Amino acid sequence: MGVDGEPWYHGVIMILDAFAGYVGQVPAEFWGIVVGAAIALGGVILSDRAQEKRQRADQTHDRTERKKDREFAARKEILLDAATGLYGMTQCVSHLSDLAIPYAQIMKDNQEYAVPVARAYIIASDETIRAMAALSTGVQADLLRLSYDRSELDKAQRYASTIEAKQRSHNEAAERVIERMRQFNFEGMSDPARWQKANAMHDYDRKLALGAAEERDSIGQQTFPRHMALSEEVLKAAKGRWPEIVRVLVAIRRELGVPTDEAELMRVIEDSSKRPTEELERLIARIRADVEARPKKDGEGKA
Repeated sequence: MGVDGEPWYHGVIMILDAFAGYVGQVPAEFWGIVVGAAIALGGVILSDRAQEKRQRADQTHDRTERKKDREFAARKEILLDAATGLYGMTQCVSHLSDLAIPYAQIMKDNQEYAVPVARAYIIASDETIRAMAALSTGVQADLLRLSYDRSELDKAQRYASTIEAKQRSHNEAAERVIERMRQFNFEGMSDPARWQKANAMHDYDRKLALGAAEERDSIGQQTFPRHMALSEEVLKAAKGRWPEIVRVLVAIRRELGVPTDEAELMRVIEDSSKRPTEELERLIARIRADVEARPKKDGEGKA
């Protein structure tokens, strides 16, 4: 109950009646303005919310796309480094036939080239990993298989270098004797014994120098066929890796979204390698024929 026994809501009704009277006194045009403003305000609020929602969606999409681009760029760099490493490993096999490149340097380069290949295994697809593993293990097998022949050639080359150093030493000794004999002549030396001794020393050193030269040439004659055989084996190994190289290239190109025709890629690689390979084969055949046509001395040609 309210005041003086009246119900509690009686006061509320009176307030509402008074408010309705006040509202009724307001012109209709004012309410039109109020309603229009409310509608406009609502439209602005809804528009701002929609715009904010679109901006958030665009920002999320942009962040996602940028993240994908960064991941793709990193993936691309890793795969390209791996392809470069695999190419370097195949070149290490080719370098086995070049005796000017130390064997230790070849194996060191091979280990360094293997690092980016191993790193690519972390992010590459199964197809790419299988292709890269097949090529890299095949190259390692070629290196191991051909290393013995290369070590034998290195041994012969070191021995030939020792003989060449001896030849050079004996030639220098003979030149010193000649210089001494010139000094004798300048001083008017007429002692037959000293002249005879000097001549004997000169002849001895010259004989040793000529013997060393013949031994060095003999070593070259003996090792050359093995060097040519190693060059042919290296060439054969390189040609045998072409299909594996193509599979690696195809797998990497697919990962990078590059259209690839495996058969066409194989044809391109074969065509680009055909001419230098044929020229090298002809060169080896010509050199071998030239060496075999030379007259051999006793004991030459024995490995």
